[in-house]
Amino acid sequence: LSSSDSMFYSFDYGNVHIIGINSETDYLGAPLKPYSPIAKRAGGSFGNQTAWLEEDLKTAKNRRCHGRKLPGCYDWIIVFGHRPMY
Repeated sequence: LSSSDSMFYSFDYGNVHIIGINSETDYLGAPLKPYSPIAKRAGGSFGNQTAWLEEDLKTAKNRRCHGRKLPGCYDWIIVFGHRPMY
């Protein structure tokens, strides 16, 4: 999934599935559309990141290579947040 209006997304690069998540959402009181002082406008849609991530990981897991060299399968699944975890 890739969207210019989403705060989280995924894409494929060769045999790698890469997932980008917003690390400042899905917590109690998180804003729906935060204001960006750089862009001078409200940000994109948060949506339901947790449900989206679970579905994206299920789909990616079903496409794992498991040692086979098949087109469209993944050897790696990488998840990153836009801020460090610690």
